[in-house]
This record gives sequence, structure tokens and C-alpha cells, in this order.
Amino acid sequence: MARLTPLGVEIYTFTGERVNRFPRTLDWNPGQVEKQGFRHYMLKEIHEQPGVVRSSLETYLNPNWKAEENPEFSPVNIGLSSPIYDSLEHIQIVACGTSWHASLIGKYLLEQLANIPTTVDYASEYRYSPKPIIANTLTIGVTQSGETADTIAALEMEQARRSQLESKYQAELLAITNRPESTIGQLCTHIINTQAGIEIGVAATKTFIAQVLGFYYLALDLAYRRKTLSKDRISEIIANRLYLSI
Repeated sequence: MARLTPLGVEIYTFTGERVNRFPRTLDWNPGQVEKQGFRHYMLKEIHEQPGVVRSSLETYLNPNWKAEENPEFSPVNIGLSSPIYDSLEHIQIVACGTSWHASLIGKYLLEQLANIPTTVDYASEYRYSPKPIIANTLTIGVTQSGETADTIAALEMEQARRSQLESKYQAELLAITNRPESTIGQLCTHIINTQAGIEIGVAATKTFIAQVLGFYYLALDLAYRRKTLSKDRISEIIANRLYLSI
């Protein structure tokens, strides 16, 4: 609950206890939320997709990586900690709406490139019918805004039900989101920032392709580290992805 006063805003829990919150500065400017000559925001955001793809590729792919010259480090830099790679046996994904559709592509990529069994569930349904607990599982929450209530609740439930178990059953949470400073960004240990910029249109456009790219990076990084693809094949895939930015 919030109480507005001439001096500011006071936040309380439903039991009446006051809560301290620190303001966060959003990394956007007024120009980003204007239509900039387009008839509507959705059309503007469709035209922004090439720039989003280019920025994403430049951030996460090493264009100078060569299989024969750089075999000792991954061509993808998503910053995940090594324990995830060492023992990962299973991936489960929770999402809603368009993020759920992006996750279906993610499931295909993770299974076909990295050879990791992967499931996708609607977050709203997962809360009432969770999967059996499997050791060494990575749980991925996918949400554009980082504030999707069902996705956050599913991740919190997964974290809670694993919290008292031995280490190999502990929750490893990864968020694929457009807002790393959001609630899901605070909840998850690992984040892939899709860097799509503000999306105002209700129908997802640039954020969908950015989420799919996020899954591509994760699948390629896992494939490299788990040696499920040859380095030549990884080089070929990366070269084809770089054509998207031209």
C-alpha cells in the first residue's frame, strides 16, 4: 500500500508495517517514448528491430572468435557462473504470453544445440502443477517487463520448495528480461538482458526477437562448453547470426 503526502510517498505492507524503498533511475529519455513520425508505436517498434538485433549481437557474440584460433574460450559472453555449466542436467522454463512462444523456440535450441532436456510451462499453470524436482536443474523465467506476476510467483515457489534440499537440488534461477532492474532481476541470480529498449505497443515485436536471441546465446554457450557441437559448426552458426545485423 502507498500513502501519498506533500513530502512524498510512504509504502506499507498489508499489515501496516512501513517499508523502505530506494528509488531507481530508469535508463531512458523522453525521446524514446515518442512515436518519432510513425503512425503508432507498434509500427515504430517493428522498424526498431534491426537496431535491437545489431546491439544484441555486438554485446553477446565475439565476432573475432575463430574455432582454430580461440578454442580455449567461448564465442558467447553471457556471464553465467561456471557451476551451472559443470553439472547441468535439465532446464525448465516458465513464461506467459509472447514470452511463452519465445520459450518454445528456446526449448528447441537448447535441446538441439546443447542436448539438454528442456520443458516449457505457462507460469500461471506451473504454480499449481509444478514438475517433479530434478537435480541440477536450471529454471528460466522469461518476461519482457520483468514484472509478470505469474512468472515471478512461479520462480519464488520453485526457490522455496528447493530451499531445504541438498545442494544439487537447490534452485538456480535465470531471467531473460528486458528490464534487469525489475523485480525478476532482483530475484534471479543470473540475467540475460535482451536490451530491446522500451516497448509500448501491446503486441510484442522487437522484444520477441530479442528473447529468441537470448535463447540462442544460452544454447550456443552451453553447446560450446558441453562439446555437443563441433567448433566449426558453432563458427558457422555465429557467422549466419552476424548476417542479421547487416
